[in-house]
Amino acid sequence: MFVIQKQKQPNKFVNIYPKRKCKGKAQYRVTFKYKTNFSGDEIFSAVPENFSFDVVDPNKPIEAGDLVRYIPKKKHQNSERLARVTKVRRRRRNDSTGQATNNQYHLFFIRAPDFNGNKIKRMKTSDVSELKLVPELEAFICEKDFIKGNIIVRYQNAKTRTKELKRRKRTLKKKIQNSGNFVFKNGKPAYPKFKNDSISNQVRGKLNKHVEKIVETGFLKNMLFTPTCIKGQFTNKKVLDLDKLVKPSQNQEFKILNVDIIKQNNNDNFKFKELNRFDLNAQTIVFDLEVHVQLDLSIKDKLNEEELKNETFTGKTLRKTKDFLLNANSYIGCQANKNKIKSAVNQTFSGGKRKTRKRKYKRKKIRKTRRKR
Repeated sequence: MFVIQKQKQPNKFVNIYPKRKCKGKAQYRVTFKYKTNFSGDEIFSAVPENFSFDVVDPNKPIEAGDLVRYIPKKKHQNSERLARVTKVRRRRRNDSTGQATNNQYHLFFIRAPDFNGNKIKRMKTSDVSELKLVPELEAFICEKDFIKGNIIVRYQNAKTRTKELKRRKRTLKKKIQNSGNFVFKNGKPAYPKFKNDSISNQVRGKLNKHVEKIVETGFLKNMLFTPTCIKGQFTNKKVLDLDKLVKPSQNQEFKILNVDIIKQNNNDNFKFKELNRFDLNAQTIVFDLEVHVQLDLSIKDKLNEEELKNETFTGKTLRKTKDFLLNANSYIGCQANKNKIKSAVNQTFSGGKRKTRKRKYKRKKIRKTRRKR
């Protein structure tokens, strides 16, 4: 039986891997994307709402790499759509007026809608009030700088009080750009990459272990997890296109059965988030890591107390049969789970009662033997 009730789970990512200052080390931010067995090959950003977590710091400044919802003041075909901030052009002083201009935010829309064959995937806005931050599930790691000479940390801590100190900081910035540890776009460093050297390989190994622990800590088996979208064939709503991605029905409950990290290049557990510009002017320089996971989920219908009370035997049987059919593929592969399926089938078609057959005992035939005379 499943009764609808609000459950709040502890946000383990925030409690165990919070944002903090990394003394003498570089800061790595981990965000997640996931696939599920009910969503096909589509990949989604993991957000607190998937876990029923409380929203994490929704008032933080919007930076490159953040997920936002576009809410324009005027009518626009991408209104209310999700977008990734690929670049933030910092405000500059207008030479003619002497006034400072607003930051300019470069957006890349996720699944941009098609209006009469026209899709707007990219755009810019200088009005931050049109952007609503969508907090993502994130964890922070303090680890060694993978660029030779600990340049990022030195650059981060460099002072600019005098001309000499400013010159030293500019020199460090050039060393960062010329280190060979960045992918360039339009002549500017866009996002980091590993070189094939001892320092990079050492840090890669440590980060792979960190990510593995974070996934084990945050994506627990039997934890409630509500996917952003599922295929129409799995929803309780009436849909014409069974392959169309739709939001789950409110009376559906999902749980994590199994989690696998989807490997990236060089068999790593992560990759650097691919941005258009690496922000060396940020107050805290952060290396953004992106982790992809495959989630195998179970699905069940939830009923409130009144529905459970009024449920007929036939309705209960049909519900259990439906749950079994939807979850059959999820459970296959483990003997213990195969036994669960067998048990579920027996209960479904016996009305939940276990029937036992009476054994029939046959009398042994006694052979009559003639006595030898």
